[in-house]
Amino acid sequence: MKGYVILPKLYSIRAYENVMNDTKKWLNDFKESAYYQELSESEKKQAQTIVEMFTELHYNHEIRKPREWTRNSVEDIITGPLVEKEGVSQVFLKQTQLVLTQYFLFLNGLGKIKNARVLINTINELIPMMINFGEFVLESTNSPIGIDGPLGYEMEGLDEFEVFIRLENPLDNT
Repeated sequence: MKGYVILPKLYSIRAYENVMNDTKKWLNDFKESAYYQELSESEKKQAQTIVEMFTELHYNHEIRKPREWTRNSVEDIITGPLVEKEGVSQVFLKQTQLVLTQYFLFLNGLGKIKNARVLINTINELIPMMINFGEFVLESTNSPIGIDGPLGYEMEGLDEFEVFIRLENPLDNT
């Protein structure tokens, strides 16, 4: 296409605030819905954290509002920033799968997204595979939201230099 320049999406603080404000409103409605009632008590405790973290990571890394979430963007967030930000436990990943499934169904019912089935299929394929692979997730954790040290390393008892080396070389587990 001669004469046309396609500009990349630009990060907007105003758009980010709008996305997070919408998310808070939708979370309040979600908590009153039958979809939320399908969750276990432990999943209900994590629901707000999971939804807000997922939405925030999606906007900050993909510059996507919920209506713009795709199979690829969900996969990128789940396998990228979610686990790169901090090591996550198998329990937290399973809770993420169940909470997001119900949340996607809820948003679909409101007409806020139209591809809930695609997004649900993505997390239902991806998260069990991540749990089975298990190299970068913790077996369990005492953290209230299922997150411990970066990439699941125990950082307690290490001196500052060792922590720095482990953070800079996450695959070197020595």
